[in-house]
Amino acid sequence: RRASPFLPLQAGPAVAIGGTAEGVDGLTRAGRSRCEPPPHRRPELLYLLFDSSGSMNELRQAQALSCAQQYARAVLATGAPVVVVNFALDSTFSPPTHDMLDVQIALRAASDNRATVLPTRGLQSFFDPSIAADLVIVSDGIFRTTPDVLIWYSYFLELNPDNRGTMYTVGSPGHREAVGRLRDIGFDVYMYEQLHRGP
Repeated sequence: RRASPFLPLQAGPAVAIGGTAEGVDGLTRAGRSRCEPPPHRRPELLYLLFDSSGSMNELRQAQALSCAQQYARAVLATGAPVVVVNFALDSTFSPPTHDMLDVQIALRAASDNRATVLPTRGLQSFFDPSIAADLVIVSDGIFRTTPDVLIWYSYFLELNPDNRGTMYTVGSPGHREAVGRLRDIGFDVYMYEQLHRGP
């Protein structure tokens, strides 16, 4: 159930945020080898938030690019546009595009990688309550979910009842409290793991 952005943003018990009483993180049991919308899902717009912060080492960057491109291709194939937001200390917003080459260029946009700050207010100019959209975060999950972040992402989810939020962590399950708070407001959270084929 989605929380209202107007309610206090209080975390639940520690064991309820991304894990169990035994300390087992639920993300390790919710892995994905593909980053795609569910088969029945046809969003009219994709907001693709891509982490380019300093914690994204070479392996994580490669996995994140694979994941982000898979989701973008699946949405573009349905005729919907993609808005890429490349984020680190600052965020770079690309205009909506139907061209995969534009998406690939935007995913590699230079950004100051000294910190990981999820985009918030800058997304507002792209939000359209009349269309069903997917907001997908591709990151290692090592960031803080501040009240500002949770309010804006809750606002997106409530803007249109058909909007959906999804996060894919790469290289690690992510910071338990951060990804748990995203789950609490209605995001689906998965760990993306590339399948390695044998020789």
